[in-house]
Formats: sequence, structure tokens, C-alpha cells
Amino acid sequence: MKALCSAKASRILFLAVLLALFLSVLGVKDEASSMAIALEYVSHVFSPDGSLLASVSNKGHRIKLYNVATGKIRELSGGAPLAFFSDGKTMVSLSRDGRSQEGVYLTSLGLLDVETGNVIRKRDVPYVKGEPPLSFALSRDGQVLAMETQTGVRLLDVVTGTERSKVDGENEKKISAMALSADGRILFTRREDGALLIWYATTAKELRPLEGQAAAVLNALFSPDSQTLAIVEENSKAVRLWSVETGKEFQKLEGDGPVAAIAFSPDGAILASSSVNIVFWEIASGRKIGGIGGKDNGPLAISPDGRLLAVGRGQPQLMLWTLNTWAELDRDFQSFDRALRLNPNDETALYQRGLTYLNKKMWGMAIQDFDKVLRLNPKHAAALYARGKAYMPWDTNCAIPDFNEAIRLNSSNGSAYLSRGEIFLDKRWYDRALQDFDVVLQLDPDNPKALEGRRLSLAGKRMMEQQALEAREAGQPRRGFKAA
Repeated sequence: MKALCSAKASRILFLAVLLALFLSVLGVKDEASSMAIALEYVSHVFSPDGSLLASVSNKGHRIKLYNVATGKIRELSGGAPLAFFSDGKTMVSLSRDGRSQEGVYLTSLGLLDVETGNVIRKRDVPYVKGEPPLSFALSRDGQVLAMETQTGVRLLDVVTGTERSKVDGENEKKISAMALSADGRILFTRREDGALLIWYATTAKELRPLEGQAAAVLNALFSPDSQTLAIVEENSKAVRLWSVETGKEFQKLEGDGPVAAIAFSPDGAILASSSVNIVFWEIASGRKIGGIGGKDNGPLAISPDGRLLAVGRGQPQLMLWTLNTWAELDRDFQSFDRALRLNPNDETALYQRGLTYLNKKMWGMAIQDFDKVLRLNPKHAAALYARGKAYMPWDTNCAIPDFNEAIRLNSSNGSAYLSRGEIFLDKRWYDRALQDFDVVLQLDPDNPKALEGRRLSLAGKRMMEQQALEAREAGQPRRGFKAA
């Protein structure tokens, strides 16, 4: 069981995101806060002034515009990728309506009026026969469209629809991934042999190769100033960073689960990655400076002023977080990190940092810290209890042994009894739940959670007994009748 739970802790990926940060919008400065928006959307982009958040549905061809100040949502026709023009009045969107030509589905490029939602112009994206588009990317200002094909990348002027340039694969080595810089001037490509190249997008001339190679690329993103390129390989826990100026890889940000999405802060100094938790990284040092816990993390977007973070979720929901300042994210972890740099086996610092992660609902990171504490001191009852709490959102079967051991080490640990009782209640093991809630009430007679848990356990037990009685009676002949 220990090995199984340890493996689960290391991959609580795509099973983790969110809680805390929309209160600062209301004037509360000291807390992280969030707001859930029922959208079912998988790609997000903020308007240049940050007043609107556009999200694209994974079902159908619909865009929803969320007004950050008023909370009102409007629906437009369109798909991903999408971008705002720099004046914020026009939006660019790509979509498919099922039409095909020569066996290739046609992609439409639409210009939308943001205020009215009306289509200003719509045209099919031109493609060369035998080179169907594989993926698309838009510059941040919506002026340049990059279209990846098996033989290269074509760059189109969004307004006129004309081809600006084309980057071809070298010696029949096909291009397998690409990324376009925010200003549309720089292009990244990965060849199928793993080679990484940077190009001038306007002239299709090679700027420089990047040091090293990369396996299949899941995500590639330029920083807002186009000076840094971040790459995430498929099923990788790391975000790799290259300098566009030198072509050298200078940082590898190793997380606690396969990375699903990334986003840069407006100044390019911070990178957010989405995996088991949302983690914020200081790029220069490679340090984790904070994050947000939860589950089903998806695409990320950070507003132009750096104060809002949009996170897509696997469920039909989008989370909008308010980030007061990046310094606040760093504040809670600085003292622990300093202590652990001096002594990596500082039991107290590891435990306290684990509690901080737990309070921020960064469960995967919390489990890692509590694991280290328990390797140093297997009889640390408080760490056992805390690790059990971190396991509870993901696998209660892993939480129960930790609560059992915490109780064995400290039979007066009412919190462990209460948490274990809640698990038993959820599993409908009513007799066991009642025993644990009764112990809590002996220690703390007015504990409201134990009182409520005991009430629900008794009600559940009576219901099961009634159902069992009815089942037995249904299997017996009624009085006055003979069995057939």
C-alpha cells in the first residue's frame, strides 16, 4: 500500500487544480481568491486592456467573452486559436464548419467586431494541395497567422490573406512542432529528427539553431519579449528554457507531474506551469515561488497587467484567479527555502512548508514534503495526519493508513479520528464512522463536525437496515398466501 500511495502521490497530475483568489477584486488584498465560471472551455486569451477574457469551447464553434468587471458573458461564433487586435476592438478566430475540399477540412479565418459580435470578414485559409494544415498559431496582436504543414510553416497576413513567407523542412526532414512569437517576427520549429531552429518569420531566414534536441513537443511558447523560448515535451514533468539570443538552454524547471500547459507573466520573469498543481517559477533562478492547488488543470492565460490568471479545467468550468502581486506568492515560501538550502534535512522547515502547501491546496507538493519528514522521523504523528489530509482529495485508501498510524502514536488525536470518520461515512461504513465520531465527542463534546457526522451516520445506518428489512420481506411470502 505504501508503494502504491507513493506512486499515486508522484502522479497526482491532471487530477489537481484550484482554490483561492477573486477577493482582491473586491478590495481584499491579503488573500488569494478564485471564481469559477461554468464555461467548458479549453483555450483562453485576454484583451489588450485585460477587461475581457475570451474562451473557446471544446464543443462546437463558440467563443464566450467574459467581462471581468461586470461578470457578464456574451457568446460569439468562432474557434481556436484566437487573438485580439492591439486596439481591442477586433478579434481574430479560426474555425471549421465541416466543409471539405479534396478530402481536407477547410478552416475559416474570421474577423469579429468585439462590441457587436458581428463578423467583419470571413475567408477560407488557403492551402497548397497535398499540404493540409496540421496546426495554427496567431501572433498576440492577431496580425500574423502561422500554419504548420508536413513540409513546413506558412506565414499569412491575417487582414489580406496573402502569404508573407514560408519556412520549409530541410532535406525532406518534416517539421513536427512550431511556435510564433508575440510580435509575429520570430518562429520556432522542431524537425522530426529533434533539431530545434529559430527563424525570422518575415523573411523565412534561419536566425540560429537551438542547443540540444527535444522529443515530441507538447507545448512551445515564447516569452512576451521574445527573448526566451519555453518547451514542454510530451509526458514530461519539466519545462525547458532556451535563450533566443544565444541559442543555449539555460534552465530546466522540474515539477511534480507531467506538464499540461504554460504561461508567462507580462514581464517574462515568471512562468506558470499546469500539472499536479499550478506552479509559479522565477525564471532567472529556477525557483518555485508559489502556486495553486487543485485538479484537472488545463490551459492557462495571464492578463496583461499580471493580476489575473485564467485556468481551464477538465470539468465544464474555468477558474479565474486574482494574483495580487508575484511577491506575495513568494513570501510564504522564502523562509522555508532559505532554511532548507542551509540544511536539506531540516525536519521543522519541511513540515512547515508542507503545511503551507496543504493550506494552499497544493496537495502533491505537500505530500512530497511530508514524505521527507517521515523518512527522517517515521513517528512524526503530526506529519502522518497532515499527509493523510493531503491524500484525502485523491485517494482515501491512502489516507486511512496515515490516520491509523497517527492515532496509534497519539490516541488523543481527535483530528485524525474526525478525518477517518468522515472517510468511513463517505464509504457508508456507518458503524466504523460512529465509533470514530464518538471518540471525537468524548474528547470534544461540542465538536460540530463530529455531531453532524454522527447524525448522518445514524441516519445512513437506519436507512440501510430498513432497506435490508424490505429486501428480506420481499423474498418471503405474504401472510395468508402460500409460496408457489
